[in-house]
Amino acid sequence: MFESYSQPQPPAPDPEASDVRPRCKPTGRRILTPCKLAALDYPPPPSSGPSRGEILSAFRRAVPALGVVQLRALIELLMSRSFPQDWTGKYRPMVWPSNEWLCARLDIREGRLKELIGLAFEHRLIAMREAGNGHRRGEREKGEGGRIISAFGFDLSPLASRQAEFLKLATDFELQEVVIRRLRAELSGLRRDVLTLTDLGEMTAHDVADWKDVAFRARQIAGQSRNQKDADVLRLLVGQLTAIRDTTQELLGPTSYSEPPKSDPWGSLEQPPNTSTNQLISLNKDAVANKNEKSCPSAAQSEMKLAEPLRGFPVTPAFVLRIAPQFRDLVPAARPSCRDVIDAAWHVCRHLSISQDTWGEACLTLGRWEATAAVAAVAGRHAAGEVRSPNGLLRRMVELYETGELRLDRTLRGLMMRASQAVEQPSPELTSARDLAE
Repeated sequence: MFESYSQPQPPAPDPEASDVRPRCKPTGRRILTPCKLAALDYPPPPSSGPSRGEILSAFRRAVPALGVVQLRALIELLMSRSFPQDWTGKYRPMVWPSNEWLCARLDIREGRLKELIGLAFEHRLIAMREAGNGHRRGEREKGEGGRIISAFGFDLSPLASRQAEFLKLATDFELQEVVIRRLRAELSGLRRDVLTLTDLGEMTAHDVADWKDVAFRARQIAGQSRNQKDADVLRLLVGQLTAIRDTTQELLGPTSYSEPPKSDPWGSLEQPPNTSTNQLISLNKDAVANKNEKSCPSAAQSEMKLAEPLRGFPVTPAFVLRIAPQFRDLVPAARPSCRDVIDAAWHVCRHLSISQDTWGEACLTLGRWEATAAVAAVAGRHAAGEVRSPNGLLRRMVELYETGELRLDRTLRGLMMRASQAVEQPSPELTSARDLAE
């Protein structure tokens, strides 16, 4: 009377469909990927190839470029288990430490160790060649220089085969880091310029534009450079901030380029500063008063403190780049401004191991532009191999200026003659620190 009703069944999945994957039953065997298969294809190291130390040094340099910082300790530990004769060809450099031994040395759990081993295999740093039961074991010839007879475990052949690749990756990465640091420094300088201009706009032309919004956009663009590793993106941000700075200068008009008062202790940012020495002289007199009478300078020396550090010698940004090639890679343009050269001087100080205290003291005592010229002179002499302690020489220049004995103009003139004549012989005027004094 009643017909039977059966619920319709869903259609069977098509095994040839691309979105359907057959379920794999766990087998306990290692899952291979294309990268792991490529690691298994690396040949043994050649007999005349690099040594174990050279391979390890190349790998350490390439760790940041490869992004495998977490694998460095594991690879170093595995390489320490090998012997020099394992890297001389014919046989593969194999090691077979147990998981318990590795966990004890690395101070990690076995689950984390298995994860690191899988990552090293995936990054083609090692190749796993285990026995059929998954165990690791090996046998060597008897004697001190015994070679491997048979082994199952970690194959380190990929490290030897990729040694040249590691060196190239490390070199390219280091050059890229230099470019990125320079672009970030340029972004920081542009951000500071825009914020300085917006502060000026709020004081002198508050009705021209919304200066707070301009400052907010500058901070927002500069903030995008944090943790940014792409040089092209940083160049795009530099272009955006440069456009904002130029537009802000146009809105402010000629007032933003007016020369500051002569009494400004820091001087102009676009021209060599005319530093007022009145405040410095009073400070020097107070400092001299606290010293012993024997160390007090004479009246003639006190008058010489009024002399300009450069003594009228014309120093331009092009001149600084000419006598000190270290500045050329740190300025953003082929014809930099004085501000660009002053900013680059701080980086040159870091390169020459000149402390921030010495650089700051030189800026306060000599003036920013004069201190930059002094750093350029130190850098030029250091490049010629005439200076062992750039920090000590710059500090000595400051001391000579305080006693009225600094003749920085002579040093700069000698460096100019050397650069124009392209003669590598040191000038007789630049033989010792005494050439700074009369």
